[in-house]
Amino acid sequence: MNALLQDLEGTKYDGKIKIVGFPCNQFKHQEPARNTTELLNGLRYVRPGEGYIPAFDLMNKSDVNGPKENPVYTYLKSTCRIPSAAKFRPRVSFWEPIRPSDIVWNFEKFVIDAAGRPLFRFLSPVEPLDVKEIMMQVSDNGKDDGKTVNGEQRYCRPSPEHGEKVQTSVLIKTELSWHRRLQLFRRERDLLFTAEYEE
Repeated sequence: MNALLQDLEGTKYDGKIKIVGFPCNQFKHQEPARNTTELLNGLRYVRPGEGYIPAFDLMNKSDVNGPKENPVYTYLKSTCRIPSAAKFRPRVSFWEPIRPSDIVWNFEKFVIDAAGRPLFRFLSPVEPLDVKEIMMQVSDNGKDDGKTVNGEQRYCRPSPEHGEKVQTSVLIKTELSWHRRLQLFRRERDLLFTAEYEE
């Protein structure tokens, strides 16, 4: 995600496209951190390591599926159907029951417009840089009638069948107004790490 934001630095999209990460331990227990320090140190020194510090907002660890799922994901999943290539791995998916709309694996992504409408849902193998063009197009069309992008209807749809190429569930959003709208979904205690950027 940092690479995507760095790729946008100095362009007209710098500061317009925002990313929020939601760490989750429901997928093969890949996020076992017990607290903020462990989570940030795990990122910095283990995976991906090499001094990595998120350049985006990072929420506290929460569930994205099941009875205790984060309300942001309840909303996103009720709005966006799952991409057709999705395959659940019940032996390493730690929630019950598994529902057809559930997040399949870490690093699933959603593109949301400035009005808070989810437009696209991408499975984990789709790299952040692979959705850059879509995010820029959504950002460019942020001031239109809210109904179309490039002449197409603006309704959430699964990601285009894309070369399978990427883990922690990630929400990709555009414009600061969605950043403010996200405040409706989270309480201060849910915020784990806030990236520093200017409004």
